Amino acid sequence: MESQNRGRKLGRPKTDDREIPTREAILQVATRLYIENGFQKVSIDDVAKKAGMTKATVYYYFNSKAELFKEAMVALMGRIRQRIIHLMGSDKPLYDRLMDVSIAHL
Repeated sequence: MESQNRGRKLGRPKTDDREIPTREAILQVATRLYIENGFQKVSIDDVAKKAGMTKATVYYYFNSKAELFKEAMVALMGRIRQRIIHLMGSDKPLYDRLMDVSIAHL
């Protein structure tokens, strides 16, 4: 088959020179769009276009819009958690660390 001759399985999106993995790129774009426009107004097609890929590629990684939203929010909360851990791990007094966390998330 033609796609097997190119070294990839059928249905698998082609790889490219992205700095971050495709799945992460989709999650970052989706998170931004959901925050800016809300869940109801963002389609899989919107995410795909903004990420510079096809809807099929997005669906390869996420079965539905609801799954994409859930994974985007989980990833966002994970990044927030890591940022809080970083800020709270500094040598500053507790008050200053708490202020840093508050300022970072306002």
